[in-house]
Amino acid sequence: SDNCPGLTTSLDSFPDINTCGNTFVRTFEFTATDACGNETVVLSTITIEDTTPPTITPSNTDPTIIECNGSGNSSDIQAFLNNNGGLLDSDVAEACGSFMWDYNFDGSSVLDPACTDDINETFTISFFVVDECGNASAPIDRILQITDTTDPTLVVPSDITIECNPSNQATAIAHFLNSAFTSHV
Repeated sequence: SDNCPGLTTSLDSFPDINTCGNTFVRTFEFTATDACGNETVVLSTITIEDTTPPTITPSNTDPTIIECNGSGNSSDIQAFLNNNGGLLDSDVAEACGSFMWDYNFDGSSVLDPACTDDINETFTISFFVVDECGNASAPIDRILQITDTTDPTLVVPSDITIECNPSNQATAIAHFLNSAFTSHV
């Protein structure tokens, strides 16, 4: 409002200042000029910020089970980590930009590489996402089980017939028995 007639107003905006993700600061300049040449300029700023962490809703909650390979399963464990424990990008809700996956697993758990123990190694690994503004989701625990369900193979020698001769029977039987072996592949 003004005492002098002929009031005109104008609105200008300045280029956005991008902060993170899809957030920004936008400044507007409001100008009012009366017919007498008096002018008032007021700046107003709108800030779009992202303080909401992303959320993860797993579409699959089943544990990942892999067979013990006798060599420590390090490539299987790394594949599990690289694939976010089976969590998908579509399991993440993030409204204001992109995100990156991360996990809490330092690899210090030791797996019996030869599968000689009563093997059923279970790793609980927490996965989470962090958006471009540094907001982190709540962690989601994923289970990786390394089990040994493969039966051993047994290789036995073919049947033999030994001539009845007490002097060589013990040696022939020992040789026959020693040629059998087992493997666990």
